[in-house]
Amino acid sequence: MKGKIEKFLELPKQTVGSPSLRFKSILFSANLVILIVLVNSAFFLLQERKALRVEKELRAAAILENFAESNREALILKDHITLETAVHRVIRNEDIAYALITTAKKDEYFATTLNNGDQLAEQIKIIPVSSSQSSRQALNWEKETLIDFSRSLVVQDKPLGTFHLGLSDRGINEVLRTARNKTFLISLFLLLIFLSLILFVVTLAIKPIEQITEHARNLGRGHLKTRLNLQRRDEIGELARTLDQMAEEIQVAENNLVEQERMKRELEIARQMQRELLPASLPAIPGISLGCFYHPAYEVSGDFYDLFPLRDGKFGVIVADVAGKGLKGAWIASITRTTLKTILEMEAEKIRSPRELLISLNRLLKRDLERELFVTLAFLVIDPARDEFTLASAGHPDLLHFGPRGVQKIPSRGPALGAIDDQIFAPALEEKKISLKPGEGFFLYTDGLTEARNQTGKEFGLERLTELLAKFAGSGAGEIPDLLIAEVKSFCGPKDFDDDVTMVVIKKHSAESKGHNAKSRAHGTKRIAHRAKNKNNEQ
Repeated sequence: MKGKIEKFLELPKQTVGSPSLRFKSILFSANLVILIVLVNSAFFLLQERKALRVEKELRAAAILENFAESNREALILKDHITLETAVHRVIRNEDIAYALITTAKKDEYFATTLNNGDQLAEQIKIIPVSSSQSSRQALNWEKETLIDFSRSLVVQDKPLGTFHLGLSDRGINEVLRTARNKTFLISLFLLLIFLSLILFVVTLAIKPIEQITEHARNLGRGHLKTRLNLQRRDEIGELARTLDQMAEEIQVAENNLVEQERMKRELEIARQMQRELLPASLPAIPGISLGCFYHPAYEVSGDFYDLFPLRDGKFGVIVADVAGKGLKGAWIASITRTTLKTILEMEAEKIRSPRELLISLNRLLKRDLERELFVTLAFLVIDPARDEFTLASAGHPDLLHFGPRGVQKIPSRGPALGAIDDQIFAPALEEKKISLKPGEGFFLYTDGLTEARNQTGKEFGLERLTELLAKFAGSGAGEIPDLLIAEVKSFCGPKDFDDDVTMVVIKKHSAESKGHNAKSRAHGTKRIAHRAKNKNNEQ
């Protein structure tokens, strides 16, 4: 009995060498935090340098003014001792590299803290000086950049001499060195705090998924006594509670040694789980009416669909088909839908398009699915504000565009999910932006519709589907699935469907059919509930 349980609940092992979602999340978050800390530190040091330079230059200009005014009379009187003393006194300031006073008769008084003073004095004297106001100019001296501040002394339009002061960067560099060391220590401290928080948050977010995966593997090995008991109200909690319930039911059946009853209970739980994962009602989308149909070939299905709101007033429509039927196909469908919802919740800031969502979904499914298993999925994003539709399809049947002018196939190139690695999957996946005119619509479906066979083995076929879709194009979105399924049942006769059948219709309101479409949407929503109830009664 345990061998059969393992066969039904078998989960693929994680691909060796494939980085886990925890590792990728921590790595991405850590790189982001490091980048932010480095950018902030660099920006702070740059602003600090600018502020220090402005402060030093203002101080140097003030020193020059004071230097010139206090020695004005000495220069006029040619008081050599006072002028010589003045230049030596002013260079005691840590920011001043040199001081130079030149007279109109080429007498000069010079003092500096730098080497090769004579050559420096000669270079300073050739700097052009304004005769009316103070001026400043950059001066390259050896490996240091100096700012020369100069002012001429003019009495009765007669130049008597010039005052020069040189501002050095040494003081600025020393302050910045201290600030850089402090910034490094603060950044390191903040980085350690943020990395600890990231590790804690990512572990907290990923842990339930790892628990569910490990619990599912344990169920596949026949360990039915363990329970998750996750107290969550989202899809992850719902899946965990369903697994716990499934384990309890299987354990009861195993203890009673009733093989047939055990399988019946197991499939019933899986069927209920799938029904709960389907949307209970259709969303209200401005200017759009919706219709849907879902029919599993067995107690459980590998098909699923979903219609849900997205950010910025957009809506998502998903139709998927697992390459497999029965419990295994239903299990993969549940994993696919839960993984997709988890990506939308945890990576909402990163996901910008249907294509990016399918790439992320393929990365996770490729790690967990067996080689022979894959999922085809069409993801259509509706943007009512822009009147725009964006489609990405991973190996799914072509989207059908129908309206008064007939039916047109809209192919969207892309491989199936979980079949190939990202390096091949991502370049092969394309995304299309399409539009609808009033009265036109889109038709999404799984291949169980076109591959339905009659008693002689003949398929219903895509050509017959497009003809009927063109015929029913004027009907409401909620009525089209019922009209089509009636034609399929008439074609197949008493023979039941061999595969799961799913249909979703998106139709844009025409001016004369707004009221009719509103009633059709309400009818479609009510029909979902009735169909689920009728299916329960049939079982």
